[in-house]
Amino acid sequence: MITPLYNAQLQSDLDTNGFKVVSSESGDIPQNAQPNDYTLTLADAGKHIFHDSATPHNYTIPSNASVPFPIGSASTIVNNTGSGTITLKITSDTLRRGDGNTDTGDRTIAPGSIATILKTKATEWMITGVYS
Repeated sequence: MITPLYNAQLQSDLDTNGFKVVSSESGDIPQNAQPNDYTLTLADAGKHIFHDSATPHNYTIPSNASVPFPIGSASTIVNNTGSGTITLKITSDTLRRGDGNTDTGDRTIAPGSIATILKTKATEWMITGVYS
């Protein structure tokens, strides 16, 4: 059987809307290296944001009004062995702790630590991992 091509893609590799099907069977979590202050984008969903700097930086979760991440979007923040902390800032939305504590707001991710954020409602995120 011959599989037709669509815009140089095998038709069998496209979903019903004509988008290329991306398989995550490999278990890879793509990296976005960010050694400076950074604001998350839609492209960061499913990635790990990698920080390896001796300088402290701010990573910002933008408001739902400016960047509407779909509910269920997740990103992992890796603060490698540099000595700079990351302050994970939240704009007008809510960042909740994922450890049963009801505190909300900005969080600090120390060097050598990792944390994951998950969007659970239109304007709410939860964080889990090593943070303060």
